Amino acid sequence: MPTETQLEQRVAALQSDLNQKDEQIDALEFKDKDRELSRRDWFDEAQRLENENSAIRLQAGGMQIEIDELRTKLADRDALLREWLEISKRHQQPVTLDTRTEAALSASAEPSAPKCKHSIKCARFNSGEIVDHVCQDCLQVFKPSAQVERDEQADFEAYALAKGWLPHMLKRRPDGNYEGWGINQELGAWMARAALERKP
Repeated sequence: MPTETQLEQRVAALQSDLNQKDEQIDALEFKDKDRELSRRDWFDEAQRLENENSAIRLQAGGMQIEIDELRTKLADRDALLREWLEISKRHQQPVTLDTRTEAALSASAEPSAPKCKHSIKCARFNSGEIVDHVCQDCLQVFKPSAQVERDEQADFEAYALAKGWLPHMLKRRPDGNYEGWGINQELGAWMARAALERKP
């Protein structure tokens, strides 16, 4: 039969084993908690990266839309340049606006038309530089009446289309002028010629 001392030693040994097991359990629980924290950290980091990736994709999508818009604008510009190139090829010897205006006025002027004594000033009217005016020296009218202006403008647009101007260049802006470069000057010369033809 074990003595009391032996029993105490056995209890002490069992208690020591129990304490050791408790320490091992605590260590395992700590590792589990550490793993759980690591998993949470990993999940949070993965979520952050996913959000960042989504933001980058949205930004890239917006940039792609902008790129597509710029490509469309460049294509429109290239098409317009090709149109201008085709127009320029139709005129093997380009004529300046002043020369064309002068030729149009000379072709329609009446032989008996009075000469202005201030020819330099009146030449500004004849060149189309000034349209909305009446020369007080020779009384040449450089602005037709409203009704005739509408008819002349329709004739001018038909002439411009037949000449090779593209329809979109005859589109009107809010101020009444044409979109196409140079067409407004052409219209001024046309109106000046029409005014000379209407002189009594």
